Amino acid sequence: MNKNNKKIEFQFQTKFCRSIIGGFLIFIFAFYILCGVSSASEYMNVVFILADDLGWSDTTLFGTTKFYRTPNIERLAKRGMVFTHAYSASPLCSPTRSAILTGLSPARTGITTPGCHEPQVILEATLPKNAPANNKVIMPISVTRLNTNYYTLAKTLKNAGYATGHFGKWHLGAEPYSALQHGFDVDIPHWHGPGPAGSYVAPWKFPNFKENFPGEHIEDRMASEAVKWMEKNKDRPFFLNYWAFSVHAPFDAKKSLIEKYRSRVDPNDPQRSPTYAAMIESFDDAVGKLLDAIDRLKIADRTIIIFTSDNGGNMYDKVDGTHQPAIILYVVARQQCSKVVRVCLVSSFGPVSQNLVLPMMYWFRARISIRHCSMDLESSLHRINGLMVLAYCPP
Repeated sequence: MNKNNKKIEFQFQTKFCRSIIGGFLIFIFAFYILCGVSSASEYMNVVFILADDLGWSDTTLFGTTKFYRTPNIERLAKRGMVFTHAYSASPLCSPTRSAILTGLSPARTGITTPGCHEPQVILEATLPKNAPANNKVIMPISVTRLNTNYYTLAKTLKNAGYATGHFGKWHLGAEPYSALQHGFDVDIPHWHGPGPAGSYVAPWKFPNFKENFPGEHIEDRMASEAVKWMEKNKDRPFFLNYWAFSVHAPFDAKKSLIEKYRSRVDPNDPQRSPTYAAMIESFDDAVGKLLDAIDRLKIADRTIIIFTSDNGGNMYDKVDGTHQPAIILYVVARQQCSKVVRVCLVSSFGPVSQNLVLPMMYWFRARISIRHCSMDLESSLHRINGLMVLAYCPP
């Protein structure tokens, strides 16, 4: 590709990125108009909660588990909208994260593998000339850092006057490609790895982030740091990007919670790992802490909360000697939907990998009277351009 073509391609990506993110912002600012917002101080806050490797059968939303406990995630669902057919931009971690921040398909960012913690810096994807004879395709060599030239969601909101904070997992590159270079004012714990450094339970191995006390859980700490940041910025619009480490490997948890679930194990239930159940509860506790703070600070009326996972649940690792099934028949979950949640929102459902299907929720408390609607919303918000919403509001 010559220099002129590269320039055109980059300009196209930049404009495409801005149009997608612009669609998301149009969606937000539409509520400002509908709700009579007249000043920047009334702009809607945005809280984006991204779980890691959380399958939709890892929550109590769809009636597919008797073992796990997620009362706070269910509490969020009852306050908002649940997308029963939502799916991610990729079945892998870093590609989905790049799509969320840029509005681009992972094929455009070039990040197609979860390798952004690797030492080699690759900013442009390339295609090898050949592959081993037993391979059916030639796999591209993935980009390993999110290029700072992209106009990300955080940069967009920051330029609009928002405070921007990132808490938890990043996995899109270390300095100089960290969250701080992509529009965030704050990045805690400022870690580029694929999971928590060393363990969920302290002592940790983060280079510049230490536990407050022995045995501190990383999700407890991340939620506390996020709450302190919200308290500091409650009088101005903010974008809180809470990307949890949970429930990605390494698989460990608070001993007290592991023992709690060990006593509840049913050997005939495919979901029977006390460690994994304990990890889910700690993540759910963190979600609850964020919701409690939003209510306590009396900012719920001007806060949008988005909850989803970067991809579907664990399908590969054994935890406590058992695989955790990522998906339990989609038909079963769909049948339970109307009984469990207030709103079922359906997006296009095609022949996608099971590891793409995930729980997704959206919540805001508008100051206008609305009815619960069914809506279409595509993968990981990366195709939200123009927000083509088909809404059906029952009488």
